[in-house]
Amino acid sequence: MIYPITLASAFAARFVRAVLVLPALALFLGSVHAQDSNREKAMQFMKLDGEVHAAFQAKDYDKAIQLCQKQLELLPARPEPHYNIACALARQGKKDEALAVLAKAIEGGYADAAHMRQDDDLESLRKEKQFEELAAKALARFKSDMEKLYDKGADIAGVKTLEGSPEGGLRWRLRMSPTATPEKPNRLIVWLHPSGGSMNKQAEGFAAEFVKRGFALLVPTMKQWLSWSPAEMQTLMNVSIPDAAKTPGIDKRKPILMGYSAGGQGALMMYQENAASLGGLILDAAYPIDPVLQGQGRIALMSLPQGEEKLAPFKKVPLFVLVGAADGGARVWQEADDRWRELGVPLTVTIVPGQGHTWLFGKSETAALYTWLEQVAKGELPRGAGVEYPQAAVDEKVPPLPLAFDAPEKVFGPPQSGWSKNVPKKLTKNVQLEGLRNRNAKYHIWAPDDYTPDKAWPLVLVLHGGPSGRAEDLALAVASQLALGFAQEGAITIYPQALGHRVLEWNYPDECAYLLQTIRHAVRSYHLDPKRIYLTGHSMGGGGVWSLGGVLNDVWAGVAPISGFYPANPRPDMSLLKAMPLYCIQGADDTTIPAKCAELAQKDLEQAGNKDAIFRILKGAGHDVFTSKDCKKELADMAKWLLAKQRAKDADLAAGLKRLEEYGKQFKWHADAGPTGGYKE
Repeated sequence: MIYPITLASAFAARFVRAVLVLPALALFLGSVHAQDSNREKAMQFMKLDGEVHAAFQAKDYDKAIQLCQKQLELLPARPEPHYNIACALARQGKKDEALAVLAKAIEGGYADAAHMRQDDDLESLRKEKQFEELAAKALARFKSDMEKLYDKGADIAGVKTLEGSPEGGLRWRLRMSPTATPEKPNRLIVWLHPSGGSMNKQAEGFAAEFVKRGFALLVPTMKQWLSWSPAEMQTLMNVSIPDAAKTPGIDKRKPILMGYSAGGQGALMMYQENAASLGGLILDAAYPIDPVLQGQGRIALMSLPQGEEKLAPFKKVPLFVLVGAADGGARVWQEADDRWRELGVPLTVTIVPGQGHTWLFGKSETAALYTWLEQVAKGELPRGAGVEYPQAAVDEKVPPLPLAFDAPEKVFGPPQSGWSKNVPKKLTKNVQLEGLRNRNAKYHIWAPDDYTPDKAWPLVLVLHGGPSGRAEDLALAVASQLALGFAQEGAITIYPQALGHRVLEWNYPDECAYLLQTIRHAVRSYHLDPKRIYLTGHSMGGGGVWSLGGVLNDVWAGVAPISGFYPANPRPDMSLLKAMPLYCIQGADDTTIPAKCAELAQKDLEQAGNKDAIFRILKGAGHDVFTSKDCKKELADMAKWLLAKQRAKDADLAAGLKRLEEYGKQFKWHADAGPTGGYKE
């Protein structure tokens, strides 16, 4: 069923329970609690949702079925693919097959009987006796599941509490003024929970103060708290809110959406889809990113419509935003504050020092919200004074720039200090980089047991996957197999931690500058061979290798991307890697970064004239290639091959910085930008 254009149409398309989490946004966050492999499968599952939708729009039902089967290979326990296969079969007139698969969906947990009964895709099944039996089973499951998830709320002094359970909608609880009347009604604030829990207790903690200012709070009380599905968003916006608004004393005008994390992302997508239907947004740890580009692995500011007529509704919806200074999303809000303010959007953004992706309503932030609501209640469109990135945040995020490097003969010689006498013979945790005030600016290091400063040693930098930059994960397979493997081959291996929590973290120029800082720190502590410095990385780190392998080609003696994202558009400049030894490992069954990425990279590299590259596509290996049976040998071969390569000239850190300056122009980044964080107009 393709839903009509409504408040929830951004979510409604056809996926009745596709998960709406903070996209690859856990992207920014480090807030995802699942294991990497599970998260990657979920993200790929979501990506396939879009392809299934496109197949339905094109009426290519065979393709839709194939895509749903791929989803089941990723997450066999999910009922949605079965439901969508049933829809495709029903469209093809295959009633018996459709009913059989629909039964599997319900057995697997599908429980939206109301949607089943109105879904156009299932029209051909409605007169079948088995269909009604299945719908009844779905309804019974729904009631049973929801009863277990019912979120009870305590009484609140001075607040009237009502509950409702509309047919086909989400059950709700309304906190309103006991003195509200149709003549003097409360306006609605609607709570959108994050992934993983209702957080209704925290939201309802605002109710008494909301009521004092003429607002009522609506919270969902029975649903899956793991996520927001398109169907849930639609029923909330089109059924539950109108049902609650029938209450005498509730203003039926545009609701204000209040969302945290995934709930905030939902509110922003509603805003982009139909701002004219909203009275405002209250957002905590959510980001105005373009969902289309985000699906392509890129982060860009959410676009607003062009033209005065189309833009007019956005000028009437005030936004109150909190974002942590240590949260990568703060950068996006800085850009939004600059651009949207010029367009006339009433935006109030507060960057909270010292905080990441977390609940940000402290005492001062809560007081600011109440002041904002008082202005909104008067019919005003409050605008903040503009965003300034706090100095404390700069101290947390940014390496001191510009970078300066000693002459190579001084940098790469035996260390002059006595520090190297205590060189570790095994993993050393949390080596803090000198001069960097970012708490993430540290690395783990492996050194061969027989290290002495009497000779020069090769250095390998290993970039972790992410995006969250977890130094504490270094004892896992990626670090141990890569770093210790290189150490066994006679190399010093450094595993730096990314500074922030952005998508494709290592591709940013300030992270590249940070790698140069890391090398500078290492060469002052160890006796390194200036002709033998290498770069490798897995997943997000592998993507960083594809980008920064060329940017810093004055530094590396060879590079090795593993399961790394190679973008089709815009592609990295492979001419910068035409003379670079390169060893690529990729899983043939990788559903997060498909093998075709490596194949495209190989083609581009060959066209650029590189004759010293090896590509290994491991059969039976997924994104986590380290778990495949052939990977251990492949990594050993890679380490030997890579360490046999060396530069004709010494690594030139100053030349690397100069090339980095050119690369940074596309990001508006400059090495001399000082406390602005490296980015300036």
